[in-house]
Amino acid sequence: MANITTDPYNGLQFVELSHEWDQRAPSYPGQADVRMIRGVKHSQHGVLAWRTTTVMHTGTHMNAPIHLIQKGADLAAISPDRFFGNGAVLDVPKTNWEVITAADLEKAKPEIKEGDIVVIVTGWHHKYSDGLEYYGEAPGLSKDAAEWLVARNPKMVAIDTPHVDHPLATSMGPHRGGPQMKRLADEYTKATGLDPKVEHPDWNVAHKILLGAGIPTIEQVGGDVDLVKGKRVTLAATPGSSSTATRARYGWWRCSIRRVPAASSRATRPSRRRKDQDMSLKVYDLSHTFPSSCRSGLPARA
Repeated sequence: MANITTDPYNGLQFVELSHEWDQRAPSYPGQADVRMIRGVKHSQHGVLAWRTTTVMHTGTHMNAPIHLIQKGADLAAISPDRFFGNGAVLDVPKTNWEVITAADLEKAKPEIKEGDIVVIVTGWHHKYSDGLEYYGEAPGLSKDAAEWLVARNPKMVAIDTPHVDHPLATSMGPHRGGPQMKRLADEYTKATGLDPKVEHPDWNVAHKILLGAGIPTIEQVGGDVDLVKGKRVTLAATPGSSSTATRARYGWWRCSIRRVPAASSRATRPSRRRKDQDMSLKVYDLSHTFPSSCRSGLPARA
């Protein structure tokens, strides 16, 4: 990719941080593939509109607390100011099966400030594919790493891996709902000599700590994130990248490299305004609540 869009009037540079999303997007083991067909055609009606069937947990996507926390906030209940602000893109190189610890985050650059949007780049986004390695051997956050992040009160935490946690701490391995990848535990033991039930005894422990603290998360960061790793930037959650859809998926995200005053909007909840503390920007919501994706199937508000 390696694309930077520069505003000709103020020099603000925009970088895409999400994987392209369409019917070719890889899907998690145990979940259905994305399906897109032309619901209305130019040849028939002079209009093109796509009919899409998908699990929203595909590609670069955002998780609200309700994803893992019973009665937690859904996306419609999260203030729009969490989706825009200054942040740190941490360079934390990791390889197969490794764990991201609090010590790794402590020494990573740049320094995290309270209220930042935090992006963790391990390099795993280069392996993004429908593959055993990508989903099963990815690095992931440890419990102490999640606790370390919560103590710094971030607006949001994002990572370039398919899971916030290590795969063996998810349903990919021998936990509830799993194993979705039946050979994974044995392969882990062969490669590392470790027992997954000893090393990763708790199910989604890091992700639950973050969401339990009310911190939304982003999984599968990608795009041109290498251009900004190790930098402080301004980040915004915007509709995701799709090559075929005529309407954008509710997803993630882009960043700007140079800080300048600018307006921003985010589709999350009706008519609410917030001020970003660092940049003194007003953040507005300009969309209706979308029940099926934003509220995890709950009834829409009256």
